[in-house]
Amino acid sequence: MAAAAARVYKHEEEADAISRDVLLLVRRSFITPFDRGDIKDLINTIDQMKKTAQAVVLFEVECAEAAGSITLFAATHLGVPVSTTQTTTGAIVGVGAAKRASAVRWGVAREILIAWLITMPAAALVGGPFAWLGRFIL
Repeated sequence: MAAAAARVYKHEEEADAISRDVLLLVRRSFITPFDRGDIKDLINTIDQMKKTAQAVVLFEVECAEAAGSITLFAATHLGVPVSTTQTTTGAIVGVGAAKRASAVRWGVAREILIAWLITMPAAALVGGPFAWLGRFIL
């Protein structure tokens, strides 16, 4: 997979040179078939390929998806109430940590965990009064 990512990175470098030429020609042209801003946006979107190739290796994505699915299946079988988001996020953290511990943004993982711990009681605090109020309205 790393060889494929390196090829994508190499092609992306070549595309950068083409992008510079296209933008230069667009600036020199009075009339273009597309809006100049749209051309620039398209080039910038394509330019993100290099970052994507560096950050994501398809094998790792497949491993995270498989791990998240297996965890969700096992939790459902055992009657544990978990969400797809929880199992997928945990699997992504696990795949990143298997690569190297510094590959995981632990600050973001901590924020997600805190959000999960806050969300459940907060939803209960909001849902309870609405259910109580609903008895009188409906």
